[in-house]
Amino acid sequence: MSKTIIFVAVLLMVFSAIAAEVASPTFSIVEPGITPDSPFYFLDEFFENPGNDPQKALEYKEEKLAELEAMSEKKNANAAKTALQNAQDYGDIIEKEVTPEMEQKVKQSTEIAEMVLEKAQEQLPELQVEIAQKQEQESRITLAAEISTKIKQFCETLSNLDPQH
Repeated sequence: MSKTIIFVAVLLMVFSAIAAEVASPTFSIVEPGITPDSPFYFLDEFFENPGNDPQKALEYKEEKLAELEAMSEKKNANAAKTALQNAQDYGDIIEKEVTPEMEQKVKQSTEIAEMVLEKAQEQLPELQVEIAQKQEQESRITLAAEISTKIKQFCETLSNLDPQH
């Protein structure tokens, strides 16, 4: 009987943890790594070099938003602003170089980014302008991914047309 109660209790704890994770998706899966409030943050920035690779830039953007989330929770506006600016820089690369294959991942990332940005705005209202700029960029990134997909579909349709007819 007591083993059954313990088993049920453990199951409830596991399901509660899963439900909490599903109910509030954040970048907690992405580790922020070294955060902008660390004296070693320059190392993080030094080793991140996505070039024009939108996949790498998306990974780094998500990490920077996880850093923003961590700095917002600490109410560290200066460090949060640094993370936000870095996320913006990586977003610029994604916006210009996004591929049709990235559309789903970009949409998922943007959904989570919106939640992180809203939470950061509540915790650090002094960053309202910067956060609004990032929110606008997230919308443009999603639009760029959708346009990229539509262009690919259009090109495929054109290539399947018979030039003889």
